[in-house]
Amino acid sequence: MSHGLADHRCTFVVGSSRSGTTMMGRILGRHPAVYTFHELHFFEQMWSPGAGTFTDRTEAVEVATSLLHL
Repeated sequence: MSHGLADHRCTFVVGSSRSGTTMMGRILGRHPAVYTFHELHFFEQMWSPGAGTFTDRTEAVEVATSLLHL
């Protein structure tokens, strides 16, 4: 029986702010086979809901590129 990296399944759990993801991460993170990330606050660095919509496709692509880079 093989126990290589391909034998492991990964599950990513994400959620919106103020939805209980921090508490869930703390609970699940107590298990030795679970890895949790610190809270990420990068969305507000690139775009804010008060800013309105993107002006064009180029601006939307630039924001998406920045997110993927992070």
